[in-house]
Amino acid sequence: MAQEIKFTDEEVKQVSKLRDASSNKVVEFGQLKIEIFLTKQRLEELYRAEAQAEEDFKSLQEKEKALVEELNKKYGAGTLDLDSGTFKPVE
Repeated sequence: MAQEIKFTDEEVKQVSKLRDASSNKVVEFGQLKIEIFLTKQRLEELYRAEAQAEEDFKSLQEKEKALVEELNKKYGAGTLDLDSGTFKPVE
């Protein structure tokens, strides 16, 4: 059987310091992974919200176009002053 060798206090301290640093780095990697995961989730939520906003905007554009066509049929071409609520036909 091999004879035991005792490390010096300095060697034990160096090994311990490296082990602690490695453990801390593993924890740091875990925290970063969680942050990346949560950031990806938030980004997906933002992309879904953006897609919904685009659809809502398209719908509003279609409604606006339909209203303009309806008002043009009723009053003809012209301009509307929203502040006064008056319509001025094109001459």
